[in-house]
Amino acid sequence: MRFFQLLIFTELLKYNLYFSGVRIGQAFLRTEQISDTVSKSVLLIKTEGFFDKIYPVRDSLVSYFHSQLFYTLRYERYISEAGYNSVSIAEYRGDTVFYHDGSKIPLHSKAFDPISVIYFIRSRPTLDTLYNLLFHVGKVSTEVQVKVSRTQDKNFLWRIYIDLRSPKKSKVPGETIYYLASFGSRPPVRLEFKSNYGTFVAKLKKGE
Repeated sequence: MRFFQLLIFTELLKYNLYFSGVRIGQAFLRTEQISDTVSKSVLLIKTEGFFDKIYPVRDSLVSYFHSQLFYTLRYERYISEAGYNSVSIAEYRGDTVFYHDGSKIPLHSKAFDPISVIYFIRSRPTLDTLYNLLFHVGKVSTEVQVKVSRTQDKNFLWRIYIDLRSPKKSKVPGETIYYLASFGSRPPVRLEFKSNYGTFVAKLKKGE
């Protein structure tokens, strides 16, 4: 029996966003099941205050994934950072990823993205293990080891570590670390994105 079968019809999580320990804005993760087999999750990131004046960020990552198996069906990235704008839309169909610019990338198995993997891990009956998954984002496919381990923190029961430090594997080289709560359906309470410029951390707001 699975511990968590993603029986989430609607979930909205709100985070404070930090860069190198300084609060710079907010992030929102909204998930809804839109059909029997498809769920949609949107991660919105926006800067505020002084940081917003010097380096405004309005990023949106959208993942459509299978509601029971959690592999990616469609992944969209809308990036707006200090005057730089980029849009990427990809459809994952069978053994091929189709991009809105006409590009086609072959896949040898079902693939995940940085958002869908959160729900895949949340659904596992047994954690504290290592998963070998195929990631595909930004026209790059990568075999990634996802390590899930227990923590000593009473609030963060599970730590999910994804190693994407090679520039050949990701357009944003670094490490991604998610922490799942020890209560309820194990929501992600902390998201860390390490890059060459520093560490971005999203912390779940208290009471959310």
